[in-house]
Amino acid sequence: MLARVVADKEPPNGCRCRVRVQAVNAVGVGAFSMPIRVTTRALPPYPPVLELLNVGSNSVKLKWGDGKNIDMLRYVLEMRRDDYGRYVLLR
Repeated sequence: MLARVVADKEPPNGCRCRVRVQAVNAVGVGAFSMPIRVTTRALPPYPPVLELLNVGSNSVKLKWGDGKNIDMLRYVLEMRRDDYGRYVLLR
């Protein structure tokens, strides 16, 4: 099986289009395949605005999002100390 991700000419969000393929080798050019219909998926959501509400000696209280995004399944929260170069997932 051959596969290719088409990213250099990516269709816009929600684009309805048809895709076909044609084989080419040293002998010549083959016929095109039957086209298939494709509709691209919606883009992922933009990141929410992150706000700092309170800081304690060993805690921070954060707020993000407005609670109106019903499509949001979950959030991923990461933290990086300034003296340590990697982000760490907070659970």
